[in-house]
Order: sequence, then C-alpha cells, then structure tokens
Amino acid sequence: MRLSVGKKIMLGIAIIFVLMLIMAIFSINRMNIMKERIDSITAVTLPGVELINELNFEVEHVMRLTVMHLDETLKTGKDRQESSIALVYRKIDQKLAEYEKKAVMEEDRKNLAEFKGKWNEFKDVNKQTLEASQSKNSAKAAQLLAQAEELNVTVQAIFDKMKIYNKGEAVHATNEAIDAFSSAKTGLTLLLIFSLVTAAAVIVSVHLLVSKTLHKVTSHIVQVAKGELDVQPLKVRSKDELGQLAKAANDMVVHLRETLQQTATTSAQVAALSEELAASANQTAASSRQVAAAVQEVAGGASDQLISTEEAAKAMEEMAIGIGRIAETSSVVSEKSVETSTQAEQGNEAIRQVVAQMGLIKDSATTTADFVGRLGQRSEEIGAIISMISDIATQTNLLALNASIEAARAGAGGRGFAVVANEVKKLSAQSSSSANEIAALIHEIQTETRHAVEAIQSVTREVTVGISVAETTSEKFGSILDSIQHINNEIQEISAISEQMAASSEQITASIISTASIARNANDNTQSVASASDLQLVSMEGISSSASHLSGMAESLQRLIHKFKL
Repeated sequence: MRLSVGKKIMLGIAIIFVLMLIMAIFSINRMNIMKERIDSITAVTLPGVELINELNFEVEHVMRLTVMHLDETLKTGKDRQESSIALVYRKIDQKLAEYEKKAVMEEDRKNLAEFKGKWNEFKDVNKQTLEASQSKNSAKAAQLLAQAEELNVTVQAIFDKMKIYNKGEAVHATNEAIDAFSSAKTGLTLLLIFSLVTAAAVIVSVHLLVSKTLHKVTSHIVQVAKGELDVQPLKVRSKDELGQLAKAANDMVVHLRETLQQTATTSAQVAALSEELAASANQTAASSRQVAAAVQEVAGGASDQLISTEEAAKAMEEMAIGIGRIAETSSVVSEKSVETSTQAEQGNEAIRQVVAQMGLIKDSATTTADFVGRLGQRSEEIGAIISMISDIATQTNLLALNASIEAARAGAGGRGFAVVANEVKKLSAQSSSSANEIAALIHEIQTETRHAVEAIQSVTREVTVGISVAETTSEKFGSILDSIQHINNEIQEISAISEQMAASSEQITASIISTASIARNANDNTQSVASASDLQLVSMEGISSSASHLSGMAESLQRLIHKFKL
C-alpha cells in the first residue's frame, strides 16, 4: 500500500500518542494498586492495631479495678469500683464491635472469636470475684482473682497473636505497595525511554523524507532553469508525492532535451539550405546581369544571349528545388517548435504541481507541530498526576507520624504499631523520591517535545524556501516558453518568405522562358528582352536578400539553442 507524506507523518504521531496512552493507563493502574494498599493500611490495619492496644489497656484496667475492689473496705467504695468496671465492660464491648467490622480475613476473625470466648470466661470469673469480695470472703476472692489473672494472661497472648497478624498484614500491604511502586517506576522509565526513542525516530524520518528529497528536487530544477539539461536523473525510491514529483522532473528534462536536440538539428539544416539558396541566388543574379549585358549587345550576340538564358533557366530550376527543401524544413521546424512549446507548457505545469505539493507538505509539517505541542500538554497532565502522587506520599507520611505518636502513647504494647508506622513512613519517602524522579523524566519529555517542534518548524522553513525556488523556476520556464514562441514566430516568418521566394521563382522562370522566346526573335523584341532582364535582376536581388535574412534567423535560432547544455 502506498502511503502519502501526510499519512506517514500522521502514522508516526499516532504511534507516539498510543505510547503516551499506554504509559498513562499503566501509571493509573499502578497508582490504584498503591492507593488500595495504603487504604488497607490506614483504614484497616492501623485502626485494628490501635483497637487492640485500647482493648489491652481496658482489660488491664478491669484487673486494676478488681484488685482495688478487693482492697476496698467500705461498701460504697466497692459499689463505685463495680460501676467503673461496668463502664469499662461497655467500652470493651463497643471496641469489640468496631474491630469485628474491620476483621474480614478468616484468621483475624478466628482470633477475635477466641478472644471473645476467653473474655466471657474472664467476665464470669471476675463477677464471682466481685461477689466474693462483697461478701467479704477474702480467701475465695483471692482464689478467683488468681483464675482471672490466668485468663488475663491467655487474653494477652491472644492480643499478641492479633497484633502479630495485623503487623504481618501491614507489612504485606506495604510490600505490595512497594512492589507496585517499583514496577510503576521501572515500567514508566522504560516507556518514557521507548517513547523518546520513537519520537526521535519519527522526527528524523520526517526530516530525511521531506527535507532531503526536496533539496535534491530543488537543486535539480535550479540546474535545469540555468539551461543545464545534461544533469543526472533524480533517484528517489519512495512512491509518495515526493517520488512522483522527482519522476515528473526527470520526465520533463528528458522531453525538453529531446525537443531542443531536434530543434538544433533542424535549425542547422535551415542554415545550410539558406547558404545554398544564397549561392544559387548570387549565381542567378550573375546570370541575369549577363543576360542584361547580352541584351545590350543583342544585335551581335543573340546566340550568346540564348545560351545565357538556358543557363539561367537551369539555375532557376536548382533554386526552385532549394526553395522547396527550405519550405519542407521550415514546416518541420515549425512542428518541432510547437512540440517544444507544448513540452515547455508541461514543464511549467509540473513546476506548479511542485509548488502545490510543497504547500501540502508545509501544511502537514504545521499539523505535526500542533500534534507535538499537544504531546507536551499531555506531559504536563502526567506531571499533574505525579504531583498528586507526591500529595498522597505527604498524607501517608502524616499518617505514619500520627501512628508513631499513638505507638508512643501505647508504650510497650504499641511496638508492633510503631513498626508498621515506620514501614509506612519508608513507603512515603520512597513514593516522594520516585515521584520527583518521574517529574524529572516528564521535564525531559517536555524538552524533547520542544526540540521536536523546532525541528518540524525547520522543515517548514526549508519547504518554504523550496516553494520560492520552484516559483522562480516556473518564471524561468516562462522565459523559455517566450523564447520558444519567439523562435516559432521566426520560423513562421521563414516559411512566409519561402513561399514568397517560391512565387518569385515562378515569376523568374516565366521571365526566363519569355527571355528565351525573345532571344529567338531578338531583332523584333530587343526592348522587351531588356525589360525582362531588368525584372529578373531585381527579383534575384530580392531572393538573395531573403536568403541572407533566412541565414541570419537560422544563426539566431542556433544561438538560442546553444544556451542549453544537452
């Protein structure tokens, strides 16, 4: 399939846009994965760890309140402690409900169910402990408190399992986010490099396709305009508009060279025949003078006059033959001049097509500059996406800071929470650093895009220069056409003169015949012979003058043709 120059340029731009689209889709996909993992950490894992620490604190608080209940001696004090324990129970139930909403994984729900079972046992034992304390049965209360302590240890172990699980989930989500970010960084870097290489290849291809070919065609046409028709043919392999342009230029030079060669040959023949005609005319004029002299001496030289008249008749026959050949040659030259004029018109039309095609190429280059400008705008939009990633990293860093503060408040129980917060903080730092790297790559793309626009503008300027040269060449071909038209007019004038000479030769022939008749009757028609001889001499002088003019015109035609290098 043959593609035009415009379609080739549009194909290159389409490839660049497809690469940009792939890069944008890949970036959005990776960012969505990172967002899901960060949301998992901030919305599930971190709140879960925080709830576990709070539950741990509240369970320990129940144990402290129970010990205080046993140490209290007054009933009012014991009632106050029981009220506080009931309030803590409600807080624990509320936090358990919150945690249960966030526990979606099977292992997490299993740990939660185990905690609930032990917690219910703990509440039953603790209730019995409080009742024994109210009845002032210290021994039984102490025994039940020991059981509650054992259950508390079991509950703490379950808390540790839940913390370890949440920590593992946080680390897993963090690693997935880091992997997604690393793959996004690597993929974007490779896509950016490939896009830059592809864009550079498209720009270089367009430059070589348009600028180099136009330079060849322009140089070729300039040489032709200077008259150098022996230039080497253009060798362009492409079959698009530029290839058609080069082929048209080659065909034009071939046709013009053939036409001028034929014209040169014909003009040389005309010049040779003109010289022969002039020689014949001079010979006939000399014979006419002899006839005139013989008329003056008609009384003593009638036989000599008859011989001279016969010689004049022979010379006139030769002159008539030469005039016929001149007429034929003039006709051929006229036909070749018409062909030359037609070929010159075709050459001028080819130049106008060159100007039109260069205009189309200039429009395609302008469209390419617009598309590359839009590519720069898309790079700016990607820069905005990178800014959003930086904002997400900043927010994640703030969440990590808040998590570190909560871990510090939780004390020893918040160590796992602190590890998760530290991982999130590392992820935030990596995200921010990589976002800056991608922003730098985007800046390089924008720089390359500006370079591409400048290169295309350079092509546009070269095309404009080519249009100017082509228009100048068109003017040169117009001058060539005028010269050929002038030659055609001269040849037509030669043809007219040849016809006049043919008519004059007929008159001279008639005069010679009349002279021969008079010579036979010299005594009776001496005055008539003298008049006929004078008329013959005048006619021959006219023929000689016309032959000289024809020879001059042939030489002028030769000079015009020699301006071209065939």
